Amino acid sequence: MNLHLTSSGKILAVVRRTPPPQVVEIDPEDGSFRVIDGIHSRNFLVYGDRVLSPSPAGFNVYNSQYQLESRLTIKTLSGGASYTPGTALQLLSANEQASVLARAGDDLVRIDLDQKRLSKIGKFPFQGGILTTTDGRRVIVVNRISLDHHPLARFSVVDLKSRAVQTHKIGYNGRRGTQICGLGKASDRSIYGTNIIGMHIFRHDPRTGQTRDLGHVGWRGGEVYNVIDVGGKIFFGTYTRGLWGVYDPKKTMESRLQDC
Repeated sequence: MNLHLTSSGKILAVVRRTPPPQVVEIDPEDGSFRVIDGIHSRNFLVYGDRVLSPSPAGFNVYNSQYQLESRLTIKTLSGGASYTPGTALQLLSANEQASVLARAGDDLVRIDLDQKRLSKIGKFPFQGGILTTTDGRRVIVVNRISLDHHPLARFSVVDLKSRAVQTHKIGYNGRRGTQICGLGKASDRSIYGTNIIGMHIFRHDPRTGQTRDLGHVGWRGGEVYNVIDVGGKIFFGTYTRGLWGVYDPKKTMESRLQDC
C-alpha cells in the first residue's frame, strides 16, 4: 500500500490498485479506518490539509474533508498556454508553500497553487520513473529499462535551484527479493526501508553508515512497500491482502495487523 501522512496525523493508504483504486484513511492511534469515496487514484499527493489527485490533463484539489475544492488543468493555469491541449500532468511532490512539482510532457514544471501559475524548470533528459529527494532540492529520473548490466541503465539528478542536470550510469546486478523499496525518513533522522518480496524491514543510520536488518514482518504471501514515521513508530503496508503493520523501534520486531 502507498502511505501518506495528513496534517491531522491520519494515514491515507491505497488498498486496491486495480480500477478504480480504493483509498482509506487510517487512524494510527486505534487502527480504525474509513473509506474515502471521492478519491480514486493511487498517485495522489498530500500537502497541508489538502489532497491533490490526478485527472485528465490536470488534477483535482480536495479539502480536509476530502470534498472537491477545484479542478486545475494546463489550460486553466497561467503559463500553460504553450502546451498542446490535453497534455497530461504527472504530480511529483508538493510542499507547504503551495508549490507542486510535476511533469508536463518532457518538461519538469513548478505549479503555484495560490496563483494558479505554471512555470517551466527544465527538460528531462529521458523518460523514466521520477522521484524527489526528501529535502525537496532535487528531482531524480531513472530509465525504465532493465537495470541488470544494460549499457543504457542510467539515472539523472536535476538540481531545482541551479537547474543543472547530472547523468550517471547504473551498474546494479539485482536478485529477486533483494530490491530496495519504500525508503522513508524517520523522526530520529534514520532511514527505514523494505526489500519488497523478501518482506523484511531495515534501518539505515546516515550518520554512521550502518544498516540493520530488523527481520521479517511476521506474515507471508505478499510484498512490503512504503514505510512512514508517525509519532516515532514505523507504519508499513503490504501487497497483496491489504494488510498493514507497525514497528515500534523501542520494542522488538512485533507487527500489529489490521485487515483493511
